[in-house]
Amino acid sequence: RILDQQGWHCAFSGGSHLHCWNGKPDAEKAYIALRWGHRTPQGRKQATGFDDYFLLCERCNNQLQTSRTLEELRDELVHKLAAIEKLIAG
Repeated sequence: RILDQQGWHCAFSGGSHLHCWNGKPDAEKAYIALRWGHRTPQGRKQATGFDDYFLLCERCNNQLQTSRTLEELRDELVHKLAAIEKLIAG
């Protein structure tokens, strides 16, 4: 069900492997391995249900989300985007 909801893509890719941190799959593989992500990080020891799960590529799971909630991750990425825009503007 989750694979179908996500169109068989990493949840953070926006529906395209081109925008996934893993980029294009290995030329010899027609897939990107996906890992379980959690809206409430497992380390928080809070009860979760089926709706708490989504699928991420390994790099997004390990490098982006780690132990942050989606809200915490959003706030960090918005801050980083503003900093990048400032660098681009010179």
